[in-house]
Amino acid sequence: MTNRLIINGREYYRETIDTTFRQFCVLVGRLEEAETGDAGGGGVTEQTELTADDGSGGSALDGTVYIADGNGNWQLVQITGLNKYLGTDNTGTVGVYDFLTAGGIGPPEPGHTYDEGLYQDFTNSTPVGTTVSRFNILFDSLVPGPAPALDDLGCDDTGVSGKLSFGATQGIAGYTNVTGVGNLPAVDINGAYNVTSFSGDLRRGLFNGVGSSTINGDLNDDVPADGVNYPAKAFGDADQGELRLTVNGAVLLTLNLESSTGAITETTGNGSSLAVSAQDDAHFDNGDPLDIFQHRTGTYSIDPGDQRDGWNYVRIVHRKIIGDPGSDIETNYIEWVRDSDMTALTATGANLDTLLMAGSRFLTGVEYYTSGTAQYDVNVNNAYRDTYSQGNVTFGGSTNVTLAALAYPAIVPPGEDETKVLAITNRLATISVTKLINESITARVTAPHTVHAGIGNAGAASIANILLFNVSGAATVLSEDFITEAYRLEAGAYAAQADVTNVANFFDSTTDRSGGGALVVYDESLAAVPQLTNGGDFSTIANGPAGNVDYSGLAGNLTYYRRFQNNTGGSRSNFTLTMNGTGTIVTSAASLGANANILVEVKLPGSTGWLVLTDFITNPLTDGDGCLNGAFNSSLDASNDITFGTDFLNSNEWIVIRLTADAAWTGEVTGMSIAWG
Repeated sequence: MTNRLIINGREYYRETIDTTFRQFCVLVGRLEEAETGDAGGGGVTEQTELTADDGSGGSALDGTVYIADGNGNWQLVQITGLNKYLGTDNTGTVGVYDFLTAGGIGPPEPGHTYDEGLYQDFTNSTPVGTTVSRFNILFDSLVPGPAPALDDLGCDDTGVSGKLSFGATQGIAGYTNVTGVGNLPAVDINGAYNVTSFSGDLRRGLFNGVGSSTINGDLNDDVPADGVNYPAKAFGDADQGELRLTVNGAVLLTLNLESSTGAITETTGNGSSLAVSAQDDAHFDNGDPLDIFQHRTGTYSIDPGDQRDGWNYVRIVHRKIIGDPGSDIETNYIEWVRDSDMTALTATGANLDTLLMAGSRFLTGVEYYTSGTAQYDVNVNNAYRDTYSQGNVTFGGSTNVTLAALAYPAIVPPGEDETKVLAITNRLATISVTKLINESITARVTAPHTVHAGIGNAGAASIANILLFNVSGAATVLSEDFITEAYRLEAGAYAAQADVTNVANFFDSTTDRSGGGALVVYDESLAAVPQLTNGGDFSTIANGPAGNVDYSGLAGNLTYYRRFQNNTGGSRSNFTLTMNGTGTIVTSAASLGANANILVEVKLPGSTGWLVLTDFITNPLTDGDGCLNGAFNSSLDASNDITFGTDFLNSNEWIVIRLTADAAWTGEVTGMSIAWG
């Protein structure tokens, strides 16, 4: 629009008013009347109406304006639509001068001098820019400032980070490649697309295109509240021009800020929206309004129906002058990727094979492996459609084995695309437990996706019938945990202390005991045939050592001899015997049988016979005499106090405890210890 200033019918100039000058003049004060001479500086002092015409007869003035008297003392003027002022140059010549480039501010109004003002160094030749700058600083300390221009968008939504299965190198039909915009770089196939920011532009990550993936945010999200002046997230010049919501480079919604001082909302048929609050004045600290500065707050929302698969981005443009792109103020960019392919991941072709067992350990003639590995194969389908995880494929749901995590291999174009099958082959599965008593190992796969559920603990494959024992024992001269047989003795009379320490009497764990006689140390306990796996036949366990023993035919009474030492440094005659497990302690072999009964006998080699847990009477103590000092506790778990009467055990000497049970014994002893009294 072309504007004209006409004084007494005479046209002087055509320009568009500068916003800064307009606001400055309003602060100086609204001017309502004018006195003027003609442009030649004559002495006419009559009041003259000023008009500004847009060519169609309409007035663009806020009101009439003080011009000057006939002596060339001209007043700065405000005229909407113009950026010139009337005044005199340094020689006193009356004319029309550009606000920004005039050589000086000219003389003060009649009857006044610059010496009586705040800035007493002003002269007629003081540059206009200096004057405006000083007044601007002064007003900044006196009046509330405007809200910041609209230059920032926030986003309330956060997707996930992942990698792309499409890009410039190889695309996917229907998916838009991430080519980059603003400070946001392009991302090609196999590239990481992370939730991050680049110099103010926001990358919000990957979103599920089928679920609720509406993108929402606030305008000027980074603006804090300025006391009572304006609220957080306010933007200024909110009475000027229009807001243009652009999605993927095209204007989706336009909102005219000049159409209403109230709240305004524009929406699409899909439900996307651009909304602003009612227009509001700036405010002094006391709450008084200053209507030259207008602000609003606003929000935007991009419905999935207005998005596309692949790359999306949004920004808002504040076009200050409708129809003039040169007046645009632009926000940062918000971008995201929508993945609408919800094809479920599956695991097929799972297999666990190539079992390799190693190591050897014997307990009561039974041989066990101590370690082992296998190899796992499985295909994970649809893991790359149409984005894929930056996380690892894991195997944490596996049983009794561990497998190292696996990073997703990249797609290799052109032979591979988003339909690539993640083929896991010969993945080493290492047995992770210390015992497998005729038990299985199972491998499973967990493969994450980005925007929908992956698979968890899928693709199970197993190997059964493994015999492995590699538990570390903690037996001492005072306690037994039935993990090793370090303190076990072969069956014998043990008439003297030397018999206990004779290596020839130490128990040989490698000897086959299928001929009978020995209770079995098995699975961290002392047991007979009913407690043994596979009915006691270790020879037919498929993945146990070859040529193993068969204890299924054991019969009769079986025994266990165990030595305990006096390590107190002095002589001892009393101790407490504690036994844990299940079963009943009996006091004669006649009470044994196909039940949970077990006979407990104690001997002090060189001094006593085999003593049972009946009441102690007197020395000498011979086979079958009692050694119980106090009440008898017969049910395991059980503790009983034992005494040798006047027989003493010297420091570092040993006692022997003999346990006897039938081969059909259904109980077990899981621990045994003594405490010297």
